[in-house]
Amino acid sequence: KRVVFLKQLVSGLLLVVGPYGINGVPLCRVDQCHVITTSTHLDISGVEIPERIDDNYFRHKKLEKKKQKKEKNEEIFVDKVEESTKPPQQHIEDAKEIERQLKMSISSIPTMKTYLSTPFSLSHGQYPHELVF
Repeated sequence: KRVVFLKQLVSGLLLVVGPYGINGVPLCRVDQCHVITTSTHLDISGVEIPERIDDNYFRHKKLEKKKQKKEKNEEIFVDKVEESTKPPQQHIEDAKEIERQLKMSISSIPTMKTYLSTPFSLSHGQYPHELVF
């Protein structure tokens, strides 16, 4: 899928967003080896990315889960409690704010929305080593 690069995190991972409303890619981290850079540019100088969005922002709290698991092992006959797999409300609000700002930049270029919504594919006779990205 085609995404918008926002910034590089300290760990070396890239912070990207679809936006979710256009191509279904949420605010997430991606390893550099899975990305092909293109010559298409989008002005994101007006997009404010909160400082709290870093590598720790995306990590799950594993230590708390381990403690809860130990407590559950002590109580054998207790019903299992389903944990929510939804992201925290703060993550959803941050992603919506970034996407709202990005939509202004995307709408300024007439073909950018369709470009981002179409998936990357090769047709018959196209070879990736001959393409100019």
